[in-house]
Amino acid sequence: MKGSLGVATKPAPPPPPPPPIDTSDVAALAPIGTFERPVLVTAPPGDTQAVFVVEQTGTVQVVRDGEVLPRPFLDLRGQVTTAGESGLLAIAFAPDYQESGLVYAFYNLRGGYGDVRIAEFRRDSSNPDIVEPSTERAVLTIPKPYENHNGGMLQ
Repeated sequence: MKGSLGVATKPAPPPPPPPPIDTSDVAALAPIGTFERPVLVTAPPGDTQAVFVVEQTGTVQVVRDGEVLPRPFLDLRGQVTTAGESGLLAIAFAPDYQESGLVYAFYNLRGGYGDVRIAEFRRDSSNPDIVEPSTERAVLTIPKPYENHNGGMLQ
């Protein structure tokens, strides 16, 4: 007679989950609005009252003192393609933004395969919460052979 003999042990139970960590004295999150495909939250140097939410669909919304302002800071919806990974992907404020009012945007143009554009804009002289669209100056345009792999971060 032939056979095999084995010895089995009962598997150990999984360890208990770690206890919850109380972060109530560290940070508290509060909703600040509803956004369409947000890709970046940033603020100008030294501004502690506002954040700017970049939406891939082509706008930058201002949240000042916890309230979303009714008018976008920047509106490029007519110029931006939003196919797949493309869109308005970032903005960056000039280090001297408080004085110069210069802000830079990285977006994909509607032409070609979503050619990359980095453009400079100037803050509106009468309303610091909007950009004057007519001040756009193309800093860099890169023709693309394909629609994907856009990069997008500006610093």
